[in-house]
Amino acid sequence: MRRRVVFAGASIVGRGTPWGTLCEVTAKAIEPHGYSVEIETRSWGPNNGRFVADGRAILGASNMMWLRDCYTGSREFADEGPRANLRVIANINAPAWAAIAVNEASGISDLRQVSDEQRPARVFFGAGPVYREIIDHYGWTAQTLESWGGSLRSVHDQPRYDPEAPPLDEPEFRPWAKTGEFDVIIDSLYAGYLPENHHWMEASILWDLRFLPVPEAVVERVTAEGLGTPGWVPHRLLRGAWTDVPAIARLPDVIYCASQAPDDFVYQVAASLDSNRWAFRQCHLPFSYDPANVAQNFGVPLHPGAEAYYTSVGYPIGSGR
Repeated sequence: MRRRVVFAGASIVGRGTPWGTLCEVTAKAIEPHGYSVEIETRSWGPNNGRFVADGRAILGASNMMWLRDCYTGSREFADEGPRANLRVIANINAPAWAAIAVNEASGISDLRQVSDEQRPARVFFGAGPVYREIIDHYGWTAQTLESWGGSLRSVHDQPRYDPEAPPLDEPEFRPWAKTGEFDVIIDSLYAGYLPENHHWMEASILWDLRFLPVPEAVVERVTAEGLGTPGWVPHRLLRGAWTDVPAIARLPDVIYCASQAPDDFVYQVAASLDSNRWAFRQCHLPFSYDPANVAQNFGVPLHPGAEAYYTSVGYPIGSGR
């Protein structure tokens, strides 16, 4: 009899979200060992850690920054307290950056122009503290931008994380990327035409974008806070990215579980991911499994079952960058 595994993913299966894709790769790796994987689609955004911590899912896939906040009870989870039972199984590298781009039609070549000249800039920004750091660096608030005739709006124009509500279908939101009704985008950028990322593709194809460097002071603060590392948007990632542009590299994505998960099960998951690491190269996203950091501690501890596997094969276990 096959053993049922509920996996906290993101969005509808096959939609191609990063976390959902990690679920699919993991399912292919462990199903030959007698498991039947059911991907839970209500666990998008911050709900992911909640579903795993309270036992509604056995496994989860998330970004390390979100997982660490859930583990420590920080930021989004500050009113809920820490979920100290979360444990890492594997860090999976997912090239992604906190990036800044402007619509060439805006005439903006430096974001300081917005405040210095009180420009009516229409700014769209992503979820998470990194993007707030950039906005705060320039001293923007919704009120000040609106007073200059502009706006400050979230890229994620869906209802706030309702655990029972399915994500909207991608054509139904972010029309501004197609119509050109934007001046500045500050958001996560990575390859792939995905529900949370398609606005970058559409904006870069339909409009001329200029990518701007993330200010050095912001990169230093974000790095010091452990929210990311110095990096760059690689040239030719999108139309308009003609040169490497300094940016913030996001922390790895992560496959994880709760501390209550049986050691032998977690050991099997870790071993299966390692022996099927080639499957990460068969994705539309450039994931990579790296023995050098798969077991690194970025602020959430390894599950003992995973640690036992990595120790058995000699992979380094320790503090991440």
